[in-house]
This record gives sequence, structure tokens and C-alpha cells, in this order.
Amino acid sequence: MDGKPVAEIDISASYLTLFYAWHGQEVDAATAYSNILGPDELDRAIVKTWVNSSFGNSSLLSRWSPDVRKGFAKRYRQDKWIIDPRKYPVRMVREKTLARHPLLETWGHRMRGKPQDYGDLMCRESEIIVSTMLRLATEHGIPSVPVHDSLIVPLSEVETSKRVLDEQFVKLTGVRPTLKVRRSTLYDF
Repeated sequence: MDGKPVAEIDISASYLTLFYAWHGQEVDAATAYSNILGPDELDRAIVKTWVNSSFGNSSLLSRWSPDVRKGFAKRYRQDKWIIDPRKYPVRMVREKTLARHPLLETWGHRMRGKPQDYGDLMCRESEIIVSTMLRLATEHGIPSVPVHDSLIVPLSEVETSKRVLDEQFVKLTGVRPTLKVRRSTLYDF
């Protein structure tokens, strides 16, 4: 920003963390997708894709659609990863993921006061991001740019920005998020 280095502060497992929070529970976002199918990063990526694709539907994902498979291959093209439905049948991914996260079984069921669809999750995530940006600007004079479940901030302001994002997440959900910081050279503001 203004020729200075920036960093991206990302909310790990944002939708999953929000979903758990809505049910008065916490999830360890750092390991939420790990060691469900196996120890590899590909296994983790497939679980994450199944969970997030389920949140994008009105019920838990029951098949690997061509769009999901194509999106996965595009996202992980540098790793040359694909979802092979023979090796990762959606039924197996679902069963193993629900064994770790049984609360997900409630997704798609109407429950008063609980998220009903991805719009509820997206809205809460947006409230957290926007309220953080407003506080950063008005209380600290820190510019920021939203990117889905993350904020781009000046590298020199990472610690203050992380603290404010954490505070807003806790204020609006009652749970503490897992935040990851990556120095970025991809953005020019």
C-alpha cells in the first residue's frame, strides 16, 4: 500500500469456525481438516473442499459435481491435484469427516437461530471483516482491503490488525479465530 509491503491476515477455516460458534462450540481450525482421510496435504485439501462445498449447498455434499472437481483441479493446478472419485468417493469423505465433525450433520436442517445457508455464514463473515476494517481505519488510521475471509494490511501494522480482527471475531461470535499471516507481494495498492 502506497509502495510499502503488505501482509494478508486470513481467518483459518472461517465458515467451519462460524458454524461451530453458532452452535456454542469451538473448533481447532488449525487441524480441522487434517488426518481425516490421511496425513497428506491432498487428503486435507479434499476434506476442506467437501466441507466448504457442503456449506455452499443447502445440504451436505452427496456427490463430486463436475464444477467442484474442476474448481479443485484449478485451485491446486500447481500441485497437479485432482479429486479422483474412485480413490476419494464422496460417501467415504462424508463418513470420515462426520466422524470428526458430527455437528456438520445438522447442516441443511432448519434450526431456529442457527445458520440456514451459506448466506448466513457469508453475512457473519462480512460483518466481522467490515467491522474490523472500520475499527482499523477510525481507531488506528490503518488502511485495509478485504479478500473474502482475509484482510490485506500494511506489513508494519500486522500485529494491531490481527488484534482488532481477533477482537471483532470474538465480539460477534463468542469464539477465538485462528489467524494466519502471509507476507504478500501479489498486491499493489
